[in-house]
Amino acid sequence: MSSLLILNYHRVTHENEFIDPRYRSFTIAESDFIKHLQLLHDLNIPVIHLAELDHVNVSGLSVALTFDDGHHSDINIVLPLLKKFHFSATFFPVVHHINKEGYMNWEELHLLSKEGHTIGSHGLTHRRLSALTLNEVRSELSDSKQQLGSRLGIPIRLFSFPYGDYTRAISDLIPKTGYKQSVSTEFGFNEIPTKSTVLKRWNIKRTTSTRELKRVLDGNILTHFKYRLKTQLSNHFRSIQRT
Repeated sequence: MSSLLILNYHRVTHENEFIDPRYRSFTIAESDFIKHLQLLHDLNIPVIHLAELDHVNVSGLSVALTFDDGHHSDINIVLPLLKKFHFSATFFPVVHHINKEGYMNWEELHLLSKEGHTIGSHGLTHRRLSALTLNEVRSELSDSKQQLGSRLGIPIRLFSFPYGDYTRAISDLIPKTGYKQSVSTEFGFNEIPTKSTVLKRWNIKRTTSTRELKRVLDGNILTHFKYRLKTQLSNHFRSIQRT
């Protein structure tokens, strides 16, 4: 059986670069990010293209790389490192963040696409979808898809739920609004091939060490249990907030 682990990153920083305390937990140092990529390389784990999941012919474990929000570090730090390791990735910008300070502009997003990487949508405004009406959710999905596709001249088939937040009614809108699949922040492995429209994904944090990453890749049962438990508790907390 083939399985896929999707790693999700946010902002990557140079050494000694200022980090806003509000976003520190989801900001990883460039040196640590390099160690993660080097580990994947050294373990000879296939890094596959998320957009071509149906056509991938691999056995055992493979990995896909994703980057949320559209931070400027995607272009000035991440892109050169992906080139160095010959890895592909999927980038999920927030449409209303494009061209703002600290985020990529349209030309840089177009460059990522030209370099062979996939662009998906992270919504228009990065609002929690479960707090919106279904019409507002439909707008977040459809309008962001239309604007990204029109400005970049490419099909937008993947959606990343802001904060990993969604309900069954929201996930049902994914195919209805023209997306092929979506990604959550629920830890776990995805079977290949998959018919699911919501893929599991591991949110990498500043505290995620290379050793911890290797434990997950090696299939350490206790480490997997820890992250699955965290996901269950997070989902339970979200359900309480919705009531």
